[in-house]
Amino acid sequence: MSHTTTNKNLWEWTARIRSRQCELGSTYMVIVFLGNVPKDPEEWLSCPEFVGKHSVLVSGRKYTRQNQGDDTTEGFVHLTNAIIKRSRLESLDPKDVAPYLKENLNWGVQKADGSVQDLKSLEIVVFGTVMTYPPGGMFPVPGERQRFDSITYGRPGGSRESSNFE
Repeated sequence: MSHTTTNKNLWEWTARIRSRQCELGSTYMVIVFLGNVPKDPEEWLSCPEFVGKHSVLVSGRKYTRQNQGDDTTEGFVHLTNAIIKRSRLESLDPKDVAPYLKENLNWGVQKADGSVQDLKSLEIVVFGTVMTYPPGGMFPVPGERQRFDSITYGRPGGSRESSNFE
């Protein structure tokens, strides 16, 4: 199965993860899955559904409302390889991938001690970037990154925007 289109374009998919660094008061991870999140959090990093994680490190100093300020952190988990390995999609085009991710993309939050947490500031948004292979080129050239808010909108920790740029 080829995941390139007839004009030699390939889509790259990522999940952007944003949250307040100090919200939980200690180091935590946002763990991304394609498929169901295992009930046992000890299995999260080793299960077949695991795609990647974004770790948020919090130093040992005591955080107060006064010194927290705007402590937003951001990271990305690449989804393309996991989509190729786990789905039976015909292509990586948005018309195929967006419905697949809407149904299968899940996440969870764990503190460093392994406890499962609710992270109210969490926002996960999926982006797709078309990569074009120019004639005779050896490497792809990224095009404009596109947001796909509808994939996670309406879910706890999902996109806060209801608009789609699809």
